[in-house]
Amino acid sequence: MHLHRLSPRPLGTLVALVTLALAACNSLTGADGLVLVGGEYDDGSGGEPEIGSGTPNTGPGPSTDVGAGAGGGSTGEGAGHIGQGGSTTSTSATTSSSTSTSTSTSTSTSSSSGGGVDCVYPVGGAGVNIGNYVQGNLAWQGYADGASESGAIAIQDYFDCDGSRGINALLIVNSATWCGACQQEATDLPAYEASFAAKGIRILTLMVENASGAPATMTTATNWRSNFGLEAYATAADPNFSFAGNGSVGLPLQIMVDPRTMQIVDRQDGYGGYDALIQLANQNAN
Repeated sequence: MHLHRLSPRPLGTLVALVTLALAACNSLTGADGLVLVGGEYDDGSGGEPEIGSGTPNTGPGPSTDVGAGAGGGSTGEGAGHIGQGGSTTSTSATTSSSTSTSTSTSTSTSSSSGGGVDCVYPVGGAGVNIGNYVQGNLAWQGYADGASESGAIAIQDYFDCDGSRGINALLIVNSATWCGACQQEATDLPAYEASFAAKGIRILTLMVENASGAPATMTTATNWRSNFGLEAYATAADPNFSFAGNGSVGLPLQIMVDPRTMQIVDRQDGYGGYDALIQLANQNAN
């Protein structure tokens, strides 16, 4: 997995970037400006994180440097990881090396488990950008919605072509332990449990990196789920960053998928709310 670093910038430039990009964290390897989440530190190295002592950013968006775990967050110094332009919708045609960029619209010839007997998962046009279909063989280790034990989570678990499963919208949230904007979204998600369930909205959080910027493990996913009370949603480890594509990526990376077709209908860097997700759910419910 190749992640991209921002080039060093003077302090004044960083301050300006913080103001513009409060809702996203740049996907960097490392733990500069690390925030301790809920008293847990998952880096696999046995070391201790370095915690800043500065004042948290007071810009208009969600703070990117204040922890929000159950054990009380620590305040980091500065912005840490900065996204590029905040919440934006990607229109890039680049894709990850592990994902097909075919524009074929062919479908498989056998029924899948995605809803009714006539549901056929698309096998052509797979990719990670808007308009692509989510690759059908993706699967991760983690916790399904409401599960007490870990197991395999497959993307086809969310395929519901005829609505018989009651899944009207899927949001895949790609997060990292070190990312302050990711922590903010995870803090907010429990408040939506009842309304999302009623609308048939499913959330799948894929943890891509731990607190030190190393590839996520099941421990990363378990701690994240526990720290933020996300038991009602699915959470899994995705050390290969299945939806990264090529180029710089801001976290959280939100991938919105229509479960009727498994087509990606929105791709957004940063935590920008759920209006489009609710709109998709309402459309599919009618």
